Amino acid sequence: MLKCGRGGRPCPPGGAPPRASMGSIVSTVLLRTHCHSGATVERSHTIETEQSYTHYPKILARGGSPSLCGGSVSPDRSIFKSMFTIGSARKWAAKMQSQGAEIRVIGYSAFGREIIAARAGDGKKRIIATAAIHARENVTASLVAEAALNYTGNATVWFIPLVNPDGAELVAQGAAAFGGAGEYLIALNGGSRDFQKWKANARGVDLNVNFDAKFGKGRQNVFSPAPENYVGEYPFSEPETAALRDFTLSVTPDLTLSYHAKGQIVYWYFGQSGSVLSRDRKIASAAAKTLGYALAPAQTDSAGGYKDWCVQTLKIPALTIETVSDSFTHPLPQNAVTVAEKRRNFDFINSVERYL
Repeated sequence: MLKCGRGGRPCPPGGAPPRASMGSIVSTVLLRTHCHSGATVERSHTIETEQSYTHYPKILARGGSPSLCGGSVSPDRSIFKSMFTIGSARKWAAKMQSQGAEIRVIGYSAFGREIIAARAGDGKKRIIATAAIHARENVTASLVAEAALNYTGNATVWFIPLVNPDGAELVAQGAAAFGGAGEYLIALNGGSRDFQKWKANARGVDLNVNFDAKFGKGRQNVFSPAPENYVGEYPFSEPETAALRDFTLSVTPDLTLSYHAKGQIVYWYFGQSGSVLSRDRKIASAAAKTLGYALAPAQTDSAGGYKDWCVQTLKIPALTIETVSDSFTHPLPQNAVTVAEKRRNFDFINSVERYL
């Protein structure tokens, strides 16, 4: 176990390096995390990647500095053929790092899985793009991960495709992936071993109602552990939301994008008024037009979300972008985000600084 900081307190453990199999390459990604002591620890994480994932051409961004990837992954196909889990996130981090991206572990889930961020671009405007805070909305993780690999814009964008790695693992593998906690999770799930519609983390907390923004006042909030809508014991009770809060405060973004599914609508409002209301409506309206999505009205009955907290606390524009047509029902197929929709989202993220 790694130790760091004052008094040699233990840091979260890393996984054992996998053995290489036929047709794969074992590579190492440098993961940087900030520990409870305030120290920064770097640790190498060895991962196995498919050969077809390992080589993407670098391009030079405006100004001649190394940047990411410029269409290295075609929107016409997804490089993530199955559900995006922590294994996918590690492979994605290795791809991003091979392009010169900074990779950072911003924290750990309740069951110790990394929450990985990658920085693309080096512009003045700072953006954070998150996805898969809800377990069943995993198609957004692949979308945001591929958007990072395709980033050619002139902002600095931090991509966090898997905010809820425990939830993704629960949907993908079921309760057996959580050992002794499995029976508890099955009980929370109404006795069912099918977690395909689960939204929460692996403690039964809906992470997107756990932020300190009118906490517990949302219309659909519940107050005991559940597959969805449970607010948690108190704001930021969960390591995932605390990690995202601390990372966001350290980046001081000009805009945050929270990817969800479904409905093809852009939410932006959380009590703004005056010039701030006008500013945020203008940004959201332009985004909705580019994406071909509806623009939500200046009203809300939800609370406690990441977007809400960014608007209320940081006083910045923040968008919740609901992808995928409402003609789909949960659980969503991996191809629920169409090629055309993917292209529009790539174009939007690549030009997002124009809206600020």
